[in-house]
Amino acid sequence: MVYKVDNAVRNESEITSFSGSPAGGVSIDALIAGTLKLCKELPPHYGTWTDRIEELRERLAKGKLHFAVLGQFNRGKSTFINALLGMDVLPTSVLPLTNVPTIIRYGPARSCRISFFNGKADCTAGASDDAVRELLIQYVTEEKNPENRHCVFSVYVECPGELLHNGSELIDTPGFGSTFVHNTRTTIDLLSECDAAFFLLSADLPITEVEIEFLRQMRKYVPRIFFVFNKIDLLNESEREKTTKFVRSEIRRHLKFYAGISLFPVNAKAARSASSRTGDDPLWKQSGMTAVIDAINHFMVADKYFILSHALNEKFHDALHGIITSLDSEITDISEPVGALNQTVLLLKEKLGSIEKQTRAETGLIHAEQNALVDFLSTTVKKEQRGLQEQTERFFYETLNRKNVHGKIKDRLLASFPSFFTQALKNFTLQVTTAVNRPLRKASLVHRREFEKISAESHGLLGTEFALPDSVQDTLEGLEIAPPYESIPSNPPLSSADLKSVFGERFKRHDSLCKAYETCAFPKLKHCMDTAVENISQAVEKRIAQVCETLGAELENSYDCLKQAAAGKLEEKESLWNAAQEKARPRVEKKEDLKEEFEKFKGMLP
Repeated sequence: MVYKVDNAVRNESEITSFSGSPAGGVSIDALIAGTLKLCKELPPHYGTWTDRIEELRERLAKGKLHFAVLGQFNRGKSTFINALLGMDVLPTSVLPLTNVPTIIRYGPARSCRISFFNGKADCTAGASDDAVRELLIQYVTEEKNPENRHCVFSVYVECPGELLHNGSELIDTPGFGSTFVHNTRTTIDLLSECDAAFFLLSADLPITEVEIEFLRQMRKYVPRIFFVFNKIDLLNESEREKTTKFVRSEIRRHLKFYAGISLFPVNAKAARSASSRTGDDPLWKQSGMTAVIDAINHFMVADKYFILSHALNEKFHDALHGIITSLDSEITDISEPVGALNQTVLLLKEKLGSIEKQTRAETGLIHAEQNALVDFLSTTVKKEQRGLQEQTERFFYETLNRKNVHGKIKDRLLASFPSFFTQALKNFTLQVTTAVNRPLRKASLVHRREFEKISAESHGLLGTEFALPDSVQDTLEGLEIAPPYESIPSNPPLSSADLKSVFGERFKRHDSLCKAYETCAFPKLKHCMDTAVENISQAVEKRIAQVCETLGAELENSYDCLKQAAAGKLEEKESLWNAAQEKARPRVEKKEDLKEEFEKFKGMLP
């Protein structure tokens, strides 16, 4: 393959050598061509990266360089550019002037085009030099366009400057470190697009901390810097020599420049006042601009291609990195919804397992709670039974020793025992069931709170709030055992026959009669009470079993509703996940393949 650059013919091996590729490797232009072919498979929104790589190919083919003119405000950048081109292309001022980068390139006649990013139509001027200058003042200066309020996107100036014949471009940048902070930011943002730079210093303030700091940042982006020491007319010969030496030492000390520093003392203002650009003109001779132009010409011949390839290499690397990063981001954007669905599926499976585990735990607890209630019943019955026995004993002896009451003791016992028996057992039954209902209601409340807790935890995942059904809530709120009064015999099992062993009552003394009834009647009364207590205790225990069975059934039904909701949501999300996977897989695979191909190209760069 043959390349034509600046009317000189270079073969592929020469291009490869200046691009830095190893012998037998792939030249940068071949890498760019392969990348552009691959870029055709990218979506339209990658056009920015594709355009940058296209521009790199064009610049490589034409040997086109971007020269930035950098410097702190009031260093005479615009005057220097005018002197370099040999014509008054840009307006000049002692105030911070340029607030928008101005790109100057070759054209057969002076012209200017300004584009805007707010949709406004382009502004152009070309009728006269004054028209071009007025247009620039209107849209490029800080005074007329503060903080770029006119939304200027780009400024292109064309002129027949000899330096621009080879396709290179000069970029007039906003002065950094001025009172306008946004100017500094704009200039720094521009550096990545530059291949070489003129850095203007000024004799009236040789080099400042602001300039040193800016140079530190600038070196990260610009491979070749020409230092221009302007306004030397302000110094005599001795001062010029000392100041130049000082500036060189400061640059070496702060910026670690070990090679020769290209520092050119110039008087740009004198150069623009010269009538010719030859040594015959004293103003041109004292301006020092001949050395600058000679250095640029030498650079264009000897170092241009090395610098250009190095700069393009960096920019090509950045473009490939941008494409790879964007592809990686798109892969993530495509994969994240699938991953999120997968995560939801996993969480739903976990939640379903948690609900099933909770169901087993809660229903399992009911059996243990039933046993605990039965034990509590037994303890309560024994406690209350002792009181009942004491009441029975008091009733018996009060009936025996009641004075001034006519009739036989047997008749009195048979007459008063039924009412005592019934009332005492009713009180006993109420006390026992009341005592049992307290832990029963507490257990019911705990089960309810556990369900509400897991239901609340499931709300965000299931998208629905589950509460206990009204029937279950009513059951749990009214969960208690009713006293089994029906277990109390309506007629106590005590009759005259049970007391017939005591006879001759009217012939016996009272104490002997009481002794006889203690022997035959009291055991009968006690036996009646104990039998009734046993029946009541069994009835309460049966009701405990019934209410626990009801509680278990209601809770299981409630948890089943929650499980069904979770299972339904799981099925729905699994279906969405499978569909999303099927849809995303080919897109992800294609982008991953493209990313891999671009990474290969990136890996081939030196």
